[in-house]
Amino acid sequence: MPIREGLTIDLQAQLRIAPNPTSNWLQAELSLPPGASLKGDARAVLLNAQGQELRAWPMLRTDDSLHLKEDISALPGGVYYLHIADAERWLAGGKVVVE
Repeated sequence: MPIREGLTIDLQAQLRIAPNPTSNWLQAELSLPPGASLKGDARAVLLNAQGQELRAWPMLRTDDSLHLKEDISALPGGVYYLHIADAERWLAGGKVVVE
């Protein structure tokens, strides 16, 4: 099922991307509110400045958060966008600067 456009859960304030800017590792954590229900598995989707999907990774889920740590050292420097999604919805997103 394709992801619908827009954020459908207001978790933007709970997304942390660090370090940012980065050159080697992309790390993200999304804190989930108590009782949060995800539809299917969560994943992180990296888009370029034109909105094209470059990569997608599954996210590790703990009781109250989603985690990602991926090597991005092969990416050229620039601005990218990281979106966290479940099977149906965008949950949160943020800008990533690669040096």
